[in-house]
Amino acid sequence: MTGDVRRASLLDELPEHVVRDFLTRARCVTFPPRDTVFQAGDPTRVHLVLSGRVKISRRGEYGRENILVIAGPGELLGSLDLFGRRPQPTTAVTLGPARIAELSTESMLEWLAAHTGAAMRFIHLLVRRAQRQNDALHDVFGLDVGTRLARAILREAQRFGRRTPDGIRVDLGLSQEELALHVRASRESVNQSLAGFVRQGWARRDGCEIVILDEKQLAHQAKHELDAFTAGRSTTDDIERREAAMHDVSGGRPRVRESRT
Repeated sequence: MTGDVRRASLLDELPEHVVRDFLTRARCVTFPPRDTVFQAGDPTRVHLVLSGRVKISRRGEYGRENILVIAGPGELLGSLDLFGRRPQPTTAVTLGPARIAELSTESMLEWLAAHTGAAMRFIHLLVRRAQRQNDALHDVFGLDVGTRLARAILREAQRFGRRTPDGIRVDLGLSQEELALHVRASRESVNQSLAGFVRQGWARRDGCEIVILDEKQLAHQAKHELDAFTAGRSTTDDIERREAAMHDVSGGRPRVRESRT
């Protein structure tokens, strides 16, 4: 588990003894695909993704699902309101198999109080999360659907994509309806935009995956600079560090719960 948590933006720059203290307070839980990590109304806890991807969503007006973010390894999930003690406002569902470290709010507060560097790192991540939320609002109200879709594809490609001889393959892990919810648009308009990318030779569909054929043109559409693929694929640690600066073994061993069926 130590290798997994060292990818986390919260922990990657902290001293080893601080990371060990975090591990002694956490428990590791294994989830199968499409399983609920927590749901709106649950007591707030701290969740850190060790592996896999998790969809964070919130119900809007008329019960419509709004997908807020797709979290990956090293990211903190859901509400981080440790002081207000409000119920969890969002729902987290795994997109595939996932391992997640869980801490109670009390354990997290004790850990932060014991380590000043960890507290400062946590505050930094909260500020970055607020900035990302502002950026997301700008995207929704200031950008057309095609641009929002191109940004979403590139963002996930930088985090989870893999370079192959026929292009950069990215499995978004989302249904067509979920992809539309993710970019805050109708399914029809997202499909039209994606069909436009295909016609222009920028991307193509291959089953559940999207293959990026011309990342430079797609980046131009997204008004986004490519730094993960044009100079060679960045490591996951580099991407997480950019997102954190851009986006949450001592005596005992964390307990692992078996995957639920």
